[in-house]
Amino acid sequence: MSARPPIMGKLFLLVIIWVIMAGIGAVIYRFIIAPAQEEQLIAQTSAPQRFDRSISIGLDSFSGYAVLRSQRFTDLLGEASIGVDLVDDGADYSKRLKSLADGSIAMAVFPVDALITASAALQEMPATIVMLVDETIGADALVAYRRAVPDLDALNSAEARFVVTPNSPSETLARIARQHFALASMPAQAWEGRDGAEAVLHELRSASPALPRAYALWEPYVSAALADDRVHVVLDSSQFRGYIVDALVVSRKYLTKSRDDVELVVRSYLQALHHYRRNAEGMLALIAADADLEKARAKKLTEGIWWKHTEDNYAHFGITNESRLESIDAIISKITNLLLHTGGITKDPAAGQSNLWYFPEVLAGLQGSGFHPGVIADGHDTSVLAPVDFDWQDLRSIGTVQVPTLVFGRGTSTLTGRSRDHLQTVAKTLENWPGALLLIRGHARPEGDTAANKALAQQRAEAVRAYLLEIGVNAQRLSTATDLATGSQTVSFILGTAPY
Repeated sequence: MSARPPIMGKLFLLVIIWVIMAGIGAVIYRFIIAPAQEEQLIAQTSAPQRFDRSISIGLDSFSGYAVLRSQRFTDLLGEASIGVDLVDDGADYSKRLKSLADGSIAMAVFPVDALITASAALQEMPATIVMLVDETIGADALVAYRRAVPDLDALNSAEARFVVTPNSPSETLARIARQHFALASMPAQAWEGRDGAEAVLHELRSASPALPRAYALWEPYVSAALADDRVHVVLDSSQFRGYIVDALVVSRKYLTKSRDDVELVVRSYLQALHHYRRNAEGMLALIAADADLEKARAKKLTEGIWWKHTEDNYAHFGITNESRLESIDAIISKITNLLLHTGGITKDPAAGQSNLWYFPEVLAGLQGSGFHPGVIADGHDTSVLAPVDFDWQDLRSIGTVQVPTLVFGRGTSTLTGRSRDHLQTVAKTLENWPGALLLIRGHARPEGDTAANKALAQQRAEAVRAYLLEIGVNAQRLSTATDLATGSQTVSFILGTAPY
C-alpha cells in the first residue's frame, strides 16, 4: 500500500485548524460580541437609568408594614435615585437575620422580641434598631370559648394550652399571659404550635367548646373568630403597651458605610406615613388595598395598629424631652425579661445592656435638621382611666395577676418591707397595662369571728390600695373587695376592664 502524499496531510491539518478557529470565533461572537452589541442597542433605545443604587429591605405581609410597600415610599426614595428591593421571607425571622448578617439585605423590619430571639439563636447581634414602626393595640388577641375559658384564671390547670403560631406576635401574647397572670398549674411548655393564623382559627372551630384552650390570632382572623357568639376575647394587645412592637433595623456593617442612605430610608418612610395619615381615609385605603380587604374589615385592622410617627419616635428614643411614651430601653428590657421568664431565650444576647440593641443617631440627625412632618393626634393615651361612674361589681375580669404573696403583721393590716417591694411590681404592671383596672381583694379565714375576719380582710385590701396610691397609681383605677371563701389571709389582684 502506498503512503498518503504529504500535500494531502497538510490540507487536512489546515481544515482542522480552520474548523477550530471558526468555532472559537463563533463562541466569541455568541458570548462576547453579540451581547455587547445588544447591550449597546438597548442603551441607545432606552431611558437613562433611574436609580443610582438600590436598598434591600426584608419584611413579610403584615399590614403594619404597608407603608414600606406603598407607592409614596417608593417615589420618595426614587427622588433620591434610590430603588427599593422588598424581600418577603414569609416571616422567617431566623432567615431574615442571617440575610442581614451575610449582607444579602441591608435593612429589615422585626418584632422586637423576634429580633432578640433570632439573635440569641444566632449568637450574634448583626443588626441595630434605627426606628420604631408600629405597635399592635388590639390587632392581636387570645380568644376562647366562653364556656371553657371565661377569663385567664380558667387556664390555671394541667390540661390548659395556648394554641399559637410559633415565633409570631401571637405567641408573644401567650407569653404575656403566662408571665403576668397566676397560671402556676399550667404546664411549663403550654404551647401548641400551628402553621399560621388560618390554621389556628381552624383548630378553634373544630375544637370542643368545653376544652380549656386559648387561641392566639391576629386581624382579620380575630374578627372571623368572634363571628361565633360563643367565642370571646380573653386578652388582646389593646390592654397593655410596649410588648408587641415592630422596629426598622439595619445591618451594622451597612450602617457604618451607608449611614446617609439609612437616613434617607427613615426620612422617606416617616414622610410617607404622614402622607397616608393626614386624613382618616388615607391609611384605611392603603390597608384595604395592601391586605385586599373590604372597608369594614380594613377599618378594624387599622384601628388595631399604632403606627409610630416622627414625634413618637423622637420620644421613644429620648431625643426630645417628651415623657409620655415609654423609652426604647424600657421596652427592650421588659421584652427581654418576658422571653427569659417564659423560656423564649435562655440567655440575653446583650447581657442586660439594652443600649446595644439600638442606634438613636439617625433620628437625632433628623430632629437636629428640623425634620418634623405634621403631628396627627392618635388617641393612643398611655394613661387611660376608669370611667367615674363605673360599677366595680361589673368588672370584666382578665385574670388574677401573678404577684408573690404579700405578708402582713399577724392579725394586722401592716405591710412588711418585702410586701411593699412586691407592690412596686404591681404598680409597674399597671403602667404596662394602661387600659386596665385593678380590684384588690382581701382574704381571711372563714373560721372564727366572721365579722372580725371580714373587717381584717377589708383593712388589708385598703392598706394595699393606700400604698399603691402613695407610689403614684391613679385612684380611679383601684377598688377593693373582700372574700372569706379561700381560707387565705392575704390579698389577690384581679386585672380587668370596664364591661363597655
